[in-house]
Parts: sequence; C-alpha cells; structure tokens
Amino acid sequence: DAQISILVQRGGLIGLNFYVSFLREDSKASLDDIYAHVLHILELGGENALALGSDFDGADMPEALSGIEKLERLYEYLLGKNIHESLVDKIFFGNAYNFFSKL
Repeated sequence: DAQISILVQRGGLIGLNFYVSFLREDSKASLDDIYAHVLHILELGGENALALGSDFDGADMPEALSGIEKLERLYEYLLGKNIHESLVDKIFFGNAYNFFSKL
C-alpha cells in the first residue's frame, strides 16, 4: 500500500498484475481476483496511475486471460462490475498513454 501511495503521489504508473501466484496463494486466480486488485488500487487513489501490466511474457495466467486476445473479457467484466467506461479506458490505455507521452 505504501508503494502504491508513493507511485500515485509522484505521478507514476502501476501495472496491473495477472500472474496467478501473485493474485492468489493457491494459484486459482480468476477475473474476480483481478477485480479485487483493481478496486484496492483505486481505493488508494490510483485512478490516474493504474494500467494494464499483464504478464503475457510466459507467466501462468488466469484461464480467462490465457492470451492477449482475451483482454476484451477483462474490459467487459470491469464494465459489468459498474466501473465507468471512462475509467476502464484509462486503465486499458489512457493512463499509460499519458504517462509515456510525458517522457
């Protein structure tokens, strides 16, 4: 939480982790577990810092996100959890775009 708060305060970028062992000790992670991480980061003020981090470089991923082509599922899932579309767009591309355009 302290690291997240510092990143938020300093205008950093926080990549959302999809690695199943990070999401759950039993490695049986689902979209619900990713949603819990999204909510936690948002509760800590991360609306403008949270972005897709993923782990598509070979890490074990939740079945629902076993490939990059399935990211649309997460987008739709977050919308279905009543996260406003403008915020989901920020998480999916807006925050990363804003961060990297300042470099």
